[in-house]
Parts: sequence; structure tokens; C-alpha cells
Amino acid sequence: MLRIIIGVYWGPRRESISECASRLGQHFEALKVSSDGLSQWYRQGRRKPEATNPFDVSSSEVLAQLLERGVNRRDDNRQGIPELGFRVSLWNGDRSGCSASTQVGCGMCSPVKGLSNVALLDVSLSPGAALKPKEMVMLLKRMIEIWDPDTGKVFRNVDVPGKGDNGPDWEEVVYALYQTLSTSEEQSVPTGTVEPFARGRLWIGSNQRHLFEP
Repeated sequence: MLRIIIGVYWGPRRESISECASRLGQHFEALKVSSDGLSQWYRQGRRKPEATNPFDVSSSEVLAQLLERGVNRRDDNRQGIPELGFRVSLWNGDRSGCSASTQVGCGMCSPVKGLSNVALLDVSLSPGAALKPKEMVMLLKRMIEIWDPDTGKVFRNVDVPGKGDNGPDWEEVVYALYQTLSTSEEQSVPTGTVEPFARGRLWIGSNQRHLFEP
């Protein structure tokens, strides 16, 4: 199985549950269009035999309920903490040669350093499964259009044995990287093409072969 992650990230932005539900509905529609294996979604952590009742992710009411369940709550009185936003995490039921999860955090507006809003697709693909590099970049573009993030990327983590205590035993290999023009921290990707997109620029690396090597 080959694990690929497509993610978009943005800083504090106050949005209501209904606003997040609207974006989330478009998010699930984009996943559905990209692959049949990403058309049905279940509660995260369920075993495949138990995954018999997918959520109706085309329903704004269902999506609002899922977001409401993902509100961070205070320990003392269980009141929601709206400045930390709303979160959803679902699983595709291991279908059509891919096992995937999607995590979304929307509406976080806290100024606390290190917090961010995020929309992720984390997918493990069997050999010959759908979602080839071009489709992954198209999905990244659609996620950028939906979520209006500051950054986004298609990447995988590659094991690097022997590092020990000197750092993580993996390194990130990036295939495509998006940054807004106002993003101050520059990142680099291998040689490739650059194109203007949305509020910034999209780098598409020429390292397709390396991305899909074991």
C-alpha cells in the first residue's frame, strides 16, 4: 500500500457551522468526483464489517450535526469553545483499492500560536488503484478553491532508517505545493513547473517517479 496525503492549511478564520458545512459539502463532492472509492464515508475507527451505514455527506443538516459533535468543550461544564472551531473525521470504509480518511478543522479563530484550520485526505492505495498524480493535483486545486487556504500540498512520508535520536526516521517528499503570495515562509520542492493559482502559486514537482516508488 502506498500512502499519500493531500492537505490544505489556513490560519485563524471565524466561520459559523453553516458556513463550514457549506464548504464541507463541496469538499465531499470533490472527493466523490475524484474517485468512486471516496464517495461514501463512515465514522472514523469503525471496522469494515461494521461500516454498513454511511453518512449522507450531501446533506447540509448531517454535515452541521457532524461539525457540532466535533466542537471542543470545556472540562468543567462541557460548554463549547467556539474559538477552537469545528472538527470532522471520517473513513471511506476501505473501498475500490484505497483506504482513506479525511479530517477537517474549520472555524478556528483563536490567536494561540500553533493552531490552524485544516482539510486533509490521507489515502493508502493498492497497486493500480485510482488517484494518479494528475488526479491528486486536480483534487488539491479543488480543495484550494473550496477552503481558500494559505498553503497546501500533495506529499508522502518516506522512511529514512538509521537516524535514531538525531531526528525523525522519515522525511517528507512533496509532489505539489501551494502558497499564497502573502505567505512569508518559503518552502522548496524538486524541479518542476510553477503556475499562478487562486491567491498564490502552485509548484508541481517533476518527481512523480520518486513519489510512487516504494
